Amino acid sequence: MPLLHADQSKGPPDNGEKQAKVVYRIPCSCGEGYIGETVRRLEARVKEHRNACQKGALKMSALAEHTWMKHHPIKWVKVSVIDQARTAKELLVKEAIYIQLNPPSLNRNGGLELPRCWMAALKYTRSGPNQRL
Repeated sequence: MPLLHADQSKGPPDNGEKQAKVVYRIPCSCGEGYIGETVRRLEARVKEHRNACQKGALKMSALAEHTWMKHHPIKWVKVSVIDQARTAKELLVKEAIYIQLNPPSLNRNGGLELPRCWMAALKYTRSGPNQRL
């Protein structure tokens, strides 16, 4: 069993855990992080990630795979909402943008495939999806 989470707190403090339709980041002690999206309340999704990490469900969660393979504790109290959206499609687009703008990440893929011209423009300006170009 890995160094199971030196950070054993119950989960994120009041950092948006009750919010739904969010893009979120879960950091690891090594400095990398996982970026995800959920239409449900963040607390429900974080609970699923924590359970996968505790049970070693490597195929269910990139976080679990990282924790078990690298023996790095996840910083559960540092979970944060990095953006919100009105629709599920908007969530997928924003998640992909944040994954592309914030390498390296613990994500297994880059999310939704975005037009190259979007990423070129976003990388050039270093702005996020809520910034006006």
